[in-house]
Amino acid sequence: MSGMVDKYHELYDRIPVFECKPGCADCCGPVPFGKSEYAKIPEPVLAEGIGCPYIGDGGCSIYEVRPFLCRIYGTVEDLKCPHGCGPEKLFDVSEGKTMLAYYKILMREDR
Repeated sequence: MSGMVDKYHELYDRIPVFECKPGCADCCGPVPFGKSEYAKIPEPVLAEGIGCPYIGDGGCSIYEVRPFLCRIYGTVEDLKCPHGCGPEKLFDVSEGKTMLAYYKILMREDR
């Protein structure tokens, strides 16, 4: 599994880091996880409804190990943060689609 984790981290390293609005969960919802991504989460939480089960009073409880879709939100022109947070330069839609396509390949390999 270590090889898969490395592949995910190589993808994560391409995503610009930015500071979210403290405690915000406006862009959070149910997202798919790769098997290796899910294995890094300390304790599975059972969800009720359709919201993200990892949102607490202070925001994301798994922020440091969040999956790709959570990481890329706010960094692509068509996935902008509703509060204006984001990196100095956003990925254009084509770059975002390329990264998503690669993520889908990783998820297929990570079954």
